[in-house]
Amino acid sequence: MTASQLTPDAGRERAWTALAELFVGRELQDYDFDDIGRELVATGLTPAQLHDALWHEVAPVFGQNLAWFNPTPEMEGWSGDRVGEWVRQRLQRGATLAQRLEVWLLPDSMRRLVEQRWQEVERRLLSA
Repeated sequence: MTASQLTPDAGRERAWTALAELFVGRELQDYDFDDIGRELVATGLTPAQLHDALWHEVAPVFGQNLAWFNPTPEMEGWSGDRVGEWVRQRLQRGATLAQRLEVWLLPDSMRRLVEQRWQEVERRLLSA
C-alpha cells in the first residue's frame, strides 16, 4: 500500500467518488462519461494512477453493486462523503487475502463492463 493510499488527499478522494460512478447499476451515457472524465482530470492524478485506484481502492468497495445477485443495486451513485468514508475504512482495515482476491473473482462479465466503462473515461482523459 502506498503512502497516498494511507493518507488520501482531496484529489484522491475526488477520484474515488468519480470512479465509484462506474459501478452504478444503470447504463451510463456519454454525458456521464464526460462528467466523470472532468472530475478525474481535476484530481491531478495520471490515468495509470486512476486505473490503479479503480481496481485496488474503489472496486473492492463498490464492485458488488453490479453483481447479478444484488436485488437492489444503486442506480444513481453515492455521495462523496459516503464514498470517501467507505474507501478509507477499507484501506485502514487492510485487506485479507480473500478481500484482495475479491476483485479478481468478480464475474468476467462484470469486470469487462467496468473495464469498458473505464476505457470510455480514459478516452476523455487522454483528449483533455
